[in-house]
Amino acid sequence: MFSVVARWKDEDVELSGEIKSFTRTGDDGGDITFGFCSECGGTLFFRVAAYPDYISVTVGSFADSDFPLPQVSIFGKRQHSWVSLPDGCKQYE
Repeated sequence: MFSVVARWKDEDVELSGEIKSFTRTGDDGGDITFGFCSECGGTLFFRVAAYPDYISVTVGSFADSDFPLPQVSIFGKRQHSWVSLPDGCKQYE
């Protein structure tokens, strides 16, 4: 349906444990590599080839109910009518 991710510079993130990966071509023709938990198969993060210095980590990977609200929404015009974004969230197509 959609995902909520937090993006950081790759150098600021430390990954541990066994991770499986899968690369596919995105809507814009560039590669996206997804990292999955080797035990349950849950998506942990992804990297977009066009932004090689960044990693996007799924917010569900954090056990923090006070995680900051989203600041940016991508594909905003494609969102479902029942999705409610926080005030001030920038929307891109």
